[in-house]
Amino acid sequence: MSDPKNSQKYNLIMSAATRIFSEKGYKAASMDEIAAAAPVSKATLYAHFRDKKNLFTAMIVDRCNNLSQIIDQVMVDPNLDFRTGLQKIAHQFQELTQSQESMCILSLVVAEKKQFSEIAEIFYTSVNLITSSLSKYLDVVAIRKEAYFKCTHLAAIMFINMLKGDYFMKNLLGLPVQKSKQLQQELVDEAVHLFIQGHLLL
Repeated sequence: MSDPKNSQKYNLIMSAATRIFSEKGYKAASMDEIAAAAPVSKATLYAHFRDKKNLFTAMIVDRCNNLSQIIDQVMVDPNLDFRTGLQKIAHQFQELTQSQESMCILSLVVAEKKQFSEIAEIFYTSVNLITSSLSKYLDVVAIRKEAYFKCTHLAAIMFINMLKGDYFMKNLLGLPVQKSKQLQQELVDEAVHLFIQGHLLL
């Protein structure tokens, strides 16, 4: 049986949901509007998602799962050393967090967290999937004796925050952001260098 998440209609729904939620907000967005924007029938929409909360959850979890899968691939690739693995993870993290869609979703969660606290909890839980995957990768790195970590979970949180740089806050506040591949590469290189230097085996 084929995975419904790999279907064209599923992808159309997710794309439409991201757009409608971003434009309308969580409260004002309706399943009818999302179905029309996809475009799919309401029956098809409800065949994939039982309600708006379920759809919103899937929209966030899918994005976080994509990065978690990249981390899992890095973890089992024998050809990637610690530095190269971190660089690959870092670039994928930036691609995820700095996209317009991701920033719109985060802005929506922040704006509506008081009225709909459940969406803030959904978002936080989903983002923790990334932290958990990165922590497991660091466990493997420690076993390989490529680095030492007092706590891989805290180390994972620190690395993720290092990658946000100035872009993240400016994007969240809607301020002009100077984007260039060179600046992004410089941030990744510095974050990876400092992180590795701080966790070298004594």
